[in-house]
Amino acid sequence: MLKVKVDTKNYTVTMRGHADFAENGKDIVCAGASTLLYTLANTLEEFRTAMTESPLFTISGEGEKQRVTYRCKPNEEYEPNVQLVFMTVTTGFNLLAEKYPDNIKLTVV
Repeated sequence: MLKVKVDTKNYTVTMRGHADFAENGKDIVCAGASTLLYTLANTLEEFRTAMTESPLFTISGEGEKQRVTYRCKPNEEYEPNVQLVFMTVTTGFNLLAEKYPDNIKLTVV
């Protein structure tokens, strides 16, 4: 199961594991979740100069042990923009979790 945790206070998204909908490379649930996370990271790259420190994007492990994390710390002026991006991506993760409850678990804190 793919586990996604969105921390809206600390602007962090962590994904662990594999959705097991299909084999690696053909799994539409993992592809959808990866697309959402990369969309978040690339959209917020536009606000890089508005961050109080450089965003962190890390990938470690493989398969079931893979962990992908994105974290940023926006300055006060751009925080509403970052909140909107996080809210939009969280909606996407929620839609995936509702459609594929056996493959993805979403936790929002």
